[in-house]
Amino acid sequence: MDNLGRLLLEKFESISGAPALNDTGGTLSYRVLAGEALKVASALNSLGVSADEPVLVSVANEARDVSALIGVWLAGGVVVPVGRHSPYAAIDGLCEVTGARFVITNDETELVTRVSHQEPPIRLLLEGAALIIFTSGTTGRPKGVVLSHHAFVGKLHAIDEMLNFTQKTRTLLVLQITFVFGLWVTLLTLLKGGTVWMHRRFDPVEVLTVLKDKHISDVALVPTMIRKILATNESLLADSVDNIEPFRILTGGEPLGPANARSSRWRSRRVWTDRNVQLGLLPSGEGSGEIRRHDRSSRTASAVSHRRRSGSPIAGQADWRAADSHALHHERLP
Repeated sequence: MDNLGRLLLEKFESISGAPALNDTGGTLSYRVLAGEALKVASALNSLGVSADEPVLVSVANEARDVSALIGVWLAGGVVVPVGRHSPYAAIDGLCEVTGARFVITNDETELVTRVSHQEPPIRLLLEGAALIIFTSGTTGRPKGVVLSHHAFVGKLHAIDEMLNFTQKTRTLLVLQITFVFGLWVTLLTLLKGGTVWMHRRFDPVEVLTVLKDKHISDVALVPTMIRKILATNESLLADSVDNIEPFRILTGGEPLGPANARSSRWRSRRVWTDRNVQLGLLPSGEGSGEIRRHDRSSRTASAVSHRRRSGSPIAGQADWRAADSHALHHERLP
């Protein structure tokens, strides 16, 4: 099934009463999550959203953000995640580049805001697309990475072969879901029937507290976050994890470096012990959503380029397409 929304909704039916998401507002069951997603899809359909049409989704690591993502996919749209508190100029710029007519605000009074009445052009680049993730780009001009449903579903299954998430998985999310790393951790947890604890910001002490109090099984952190946790006051760090249950750190998205990797493992053994922590190094390209193309023909070259990073590339990800803002706007392939 090559639609993330329908794939997730099908899974939700069998576990409707289980907890899916937790944020500062409380717990959302799979039943409620599905219902909220269907509301978003209905609102978009009533406004006439087109197939493969980009839709901006404002996010801030809240449960309602996930229902918005799924709702856009159910309506046949392409999700363009943007930070809820981004400057208006940045949001306007994304609307202009993508040609988006609709923004999912998830406001109590209005689910969807129309920002343009101009019909979107047909762009082959977006056929079957699930996401457009924007980065600053090497030239300073925004670049969009287009990810298809087919590729992202394949990505989730490939990563699950390594991680084996289950319904008992309890994931702590401090990574923003404007990035691929945060997105796949969230979606894979839900696809396997687990529970995601969503936090708006990263705080080393808060992470340690949540790991202990909420019985977290997996936490996704970029290496910078790991180093900040390990730099926490030794007595405070030891006290925070005194009775912590076994958990796994998933890391990727940026260079870890041999020295830092050795330091992280050594400090982890000393403070958390091997019994409590499993440090899982994921392919760096699979963490950050950086603009890369993974396919069989480039596997050797990619593997060489990752030797000084963390992990190794996942083969078969051939549907990641990179385009600068000019290409997206003018319907040209890069």
